[in-house]
Amino acid sequence: MFITRVTFLFALLCCEVLCGSIQKSGDDFDSAAVGGSPAGWAAAQTGTGDGSVWEIQVDESSPVGKHVLAQTSSTAPSPMFNLCVKTESDALDVDLQVSLKAVSGKTDQGGGPVWRYQDANNYYIARFNPLENNFRVYKVVDGKRTQLATAKVDEGNETWHSIQIVHRGEQIRCSLDGKLLLDVKDNAIPKSGKIGLWTKADAMTAFTEPILAKPSATDVPTQVLVVNTKDASVSLVDLTTTKEVSRHSVGPRPYGIAVTQDGKTVAVGVEDEGNGSNYRLQRAARCKVRPTQEASFRHLQKNYWNRYH
Repeated sequence: MFITRVTFLFALLCCEVLCGSIQKSGDDFDSAAVGGSPAGWAAAQTGTGDGSVWEIQVDESSPVGKHVLAQTSSTAPSPMFNLCVKTESDALDVDLQVSLKAVSGKTDQGGGPVWRYQDANNYYIARFNPLENNFRVYKVVDGKRTQLATAKVDEGNETWHSIQIVHRGEQIRCSLDGKLLLDVKDNAIPKSGKIGLWTKADAMTAFTEPILAKPSATDVPTQVLVVNTKDASVSLVDLTTTKEVSRHSVGPRPYGIAVTQDGKTVAVGVEDEGNGSNYRLQRAARCKVRPTQEASFRHLQKNYWNRYH
């Protein structure tokens, strides 16, 4: 099977358009008073002891807004986890992003987001720890934390770092500063839950407001159409296995291919007329598809769109 680099990019473009936009979970931090707690957020803790004190602070270096939520207590004992949870949130499959800055901590530093939070003793957590130079994902079940995966990192404290969690079904993928480092499966917590923030023990850490997307099953394509420039065909490719499911000739060498949803074009791969062996990718609004090829595109859309939409 001949799939060019740009063909692969076309598959990514389909995913980008179809998976839904990522939106900020709210303006809770920006609208909250400095020194207070943001509306709709509640402090909690796993374990016993004094700690888990959260307040809004101003940080001009923040990558998202100037108001950040910081865990400010340094008195929590080592086994205790500090939590702050968005009380009205509820998500099962998530694309969750947050930035954090480790401020201080002798026993522990850093932190990260929680999701599928049922209560203070049951949730998932991914955290970055600059003291230990590692990035890890855990499940907390009945108050017991179990490591699912770990990666060594060499990142400093007192600077901002981003964490992204993509959890769909049993698959959990965790990225630090845009790099996918942890990829694991787990089904210990199969129910939807709240999102929140987490630190351990005396870790004093500042967080930006989380950004959350909740993809539905119909929003996540498992298959995509890709253009093969060598033999003027279009292949249906399974994203989970990256294998070709079927291939279809589109007649004369195609100028491009369009994928439509509800009568609207949502993704397009267009051949570069200056170089027939390459394809350039553009947003649908900027693309032109030759009318002579529309019948082929519609045929593919009619027969295969519903299989991955």
